Amino acid sequence: YGNQNKLSKAKIKASVFRQGIVENALISEVTAAYYELWYTKNVAKLLKEQDSIYKRFAYAAELRFKSGESNALELATAKMELAEIQILIENNNTAVNKQQLTLQKLTNSNKLVDIEAGDLEMKFSEYQLDQQAVDNVDNSLIKFYQEQIVISEKEKSVAISKMLPDITLGYFNQSFIGSG
Repeated sequence: YGNQNKLSKAKIKASVFRQGIVENALISEVTAAYYELWYTKNVAKLLKEQDSIYKRFAYAAELRFKSGESNALELATAKMELAEIQILIENNNTAVNKQQLTLQKLTNSNKLVDIEAGDLEMKFSEYQLDQQAVDNVDNSLIKFYQEQIVISEKEKSVAISKMLPDITLGYFNQSFIGSG
């Protein structure tokens, strides 16, 4: 029973580490979805700028064609480039909606999650990795696997203790005194 108790405690400890692993994975997924949404929104800003440039180019090509300064090929090229940018904008809008839905699902929100498309600052940090810093990191995955080793050892000791013979103690009292 003592070995089974130790095994149960080790399994509880492993479950706590597994919870930490799940939390870390969720944080990682939310962070990745956030940055992907940020990226697609910034791409949308760039595509919008390109769209306005190509609209002006198409308008200028149309005016030049009407005045006879250019041929139909230049006008067709300008319209094709404009159409291509508009398709890219639609594809990017779909990607933005997909990332918003992903963030909504990950955060378990009832509303569609949206962020501002601002510029991020690039920050550099000088960090030296040493063994003490690695040892101090709370890595739930490593602790989980270490606890799995402990669980295996406890299961082994439980199995060994079940194979040991049972010890039973008894008391027997008999008297040889005859009748009478």
